[in-house]
Amino acid sequence: MNKLQEELQEWGKKVCKECRALIKENKTDQDFYVFQTELPEESPELLFVGINPGGSKRYSEYIAEKGKERETIDDLVQGFNIYKCSDANNRQSSTLRRVEILREYIENDRITGINACYFNTKNERGLNKEIWDFCAPLTQELIEILNPRKIIFLFTDNKKLEWMGINSIEVVKAHVKRGTCQGREVFAIPNHGWQRSGSLYSNENAPKISEILSEYLYF
Repeated sequence: MNKLQEELQEWGKKVCKECRALIKENKTDQDFYVFQTELPEESPELLFVGINPGGSKRYSEYIAEKGKERETIDDLVQGFNIYKCSDANNRQSSTLRRVEILREYIENDRITGINACYFNTKNERGLNKEIWDFCAPLTQELIEILNPRKIIFLFTDNKKLEWMGINSIEVVKAHVKRGTCQGREVFAIPNHGWQRSGSLYSNENAPKISEILSEYLYF
């Protein structure tokens, strides 16, 4: 086990414990997980940071199904690359894959994906400020542990980006934003999973997004 894996193990135990405590305090009753892809064995080439898992499963349902609590980093992993087309996520993954440069990274498993907030909701409006305040510092810590070469946030709301510690936010074009996070340049693109912003991945706009991100990702 290398240093990254050791740090992820420690972080995962802490997050599971704190999420379970939040549920016991009746702050939420929703199930939670972090990674939208398999755990990386080394620092990612590209990190996607999405809003949160979609769904409405309660944590009690997870326990009933699995017969156990979420306790380790392995319990916080989706287990496969959710951004690839699958029966469970076909519409959303297809939307993101309209951006040619991202399709290349996704198909070649050159990404790691995480959620900014860990509790599932039917849509991002189901996340209140208390959940953001709880998750954001933990996610910032995770990003520091992962130390990815490049980061793309899959949402563009300025307040949410600021909660994630992003500064100097500016619009580039084609609904793409740029900012600074932990001393590095990051980009943000519309939430592909939300129907309203997912429409911004049109045949006209997707190539423009790809052009902007290609300049960022070709290093």
